[in-house]
Amino acid sequence: MSNLESSIIRDASINVKENLSSINIMFGTDELALATIFSFLDLNNIIKCCRGVCTKWKSAASKTLISPTYTKGYYSFEVVVEPKIHTARDCDRLIWLTQTFPNLQGIQLGVDHRNLDFVWREGIGGEDIEADTRYYTKPMQTYPTYDVSLISTFRNLRVLELKTDGLMRGRYPCLFDFPMLETFKIEQVYSKVQWDFSMLTGFPQLKELYVGVDSQIKDDISNLRILKNTLQKVDLGFCMVSGNFMVFADFPQLTTLDLDKVCGDIRDIKSTDFPSIEDIILPYNCYGAGKIEQIADAKDYMLAVYNLRKQIPSFMGSKRWSLAHNSPDRYEFQGNNSFHKPPFYIDFVKAGPRCGWRWTNCCTGGRCEINWFDPEPEEGSSEHGEYMSDLKYCRNDVDFFKGFHGPPTEEELGELVREKSSLYSQYSGQRL
Repeated sequence: MSNLESSIIRDASINVKENLSSINIMFGTDELALATIFSFLDLNNIIKCCRGVCTKWKSAASKTLISPTYTKGYYSFEVVVEPKIHTARDCDRLIWLTQTFPNLQGIQLGVDHRNLDFVWREGIGGEDIEADTRYYTKPMQTYPTYDVSLISTFRNLRVLELKTDGLMRGRYPCLFDFPMLETFKIEQVYSKVQWDFSMLTGFPQLKELYVGVDSQIKDDISNLRILKNTLQKVDLGFCMVSGNFMVFADFPQLTTLDLDKVCGDIRDIKSTDFPSIEDIILPYNCYGAGKIEQIADAKDYMLAVYNLRKQIPSFMGSKRWSLAHNSPDRYEFQGNNSFHKPPFYIDFVKAGPRCGWRWTNCCTGGRCEINWFDPEPEEGSSEHGEYMSDLKYCRNDVDFFKGFHGPPTEEELGELVREKSSLYSQYSGQRL
């Protein structure tokens, strides 16, 4: 598309009616050409500025592929797709949309708990599932009922969001049959929609999958391999799924992965795995994702994390690692001074180009000596000066556990506390 054409389209999005003559001169009155132009506008502009101009524009509007429009959600950080179907009035509008704009590409089925005035027709087996009546002020049979299969009209749907809580019951095959769908988001705190990952075969082009707080999905993530070649973002951080996260290792397009309740070992990740990954979040029960079973495992454990961070710099972000609470190496601290707690947590350290890790008790002066991954930069090099400058800062917080590269045993800690207390008392005149 030329710059002149792009300029005309931008002007049209502001006030289409005023640009009618310009558009006709450039593109003629062909309906398909007009539909292409309208596709650069959002739904509201097409309704207000295009559809009512003339019969030909009205017909062109009905053929337009209407791109998804996004707006802020209930929370400031939330972005949701429009139109949002939350009330009976919205449902009536949905009926009109199916007849007027069959090429709509984005929609959200939600609920307004403050103004609940309709009922979704139950799905397959829904009559056997108890209805959630907490938000209704009258008997459910007194409310108008709408059929969710209405959205099946939108065969070019690309974005579908479900936030209906417990208002939908049973299985809804019609919700899982959109061959062009790229983004599927389902978040239902009191979910009664019954589904599993095998139903996603109805989304052969799916790129982004977000499953929020959903009590119904308890599937194995290996069943997502049906979408191996298309998935780019997978967020299952708040649902009860199972399986090993390594099933995603050979997904060629995957850039973002957020999982909970799964298992696995980051040491299994090879340099050729996760070829496109940019961000990965794993639960603590995955080896390498936060918990260490024994102190002796820490070296190999952190080396695996370090190597993974070379491949995925954002891996685990600022999350801190720790010795597992059920570790045989862990013991309870009997003293009263929190600064003397055993250092059962691990931090990453970076001084210039050199990286390492160390144990800490998360208190001032409670860090152990650094265990380095890399050799010291060559003296006299430009990197060495930066390294020495950062190293001074890194060593400022090494005090109580100076000389220790790992947590002391319970006996060693007791002796260290007595030794330090005796030393301090010489200067303060009192026992700590």
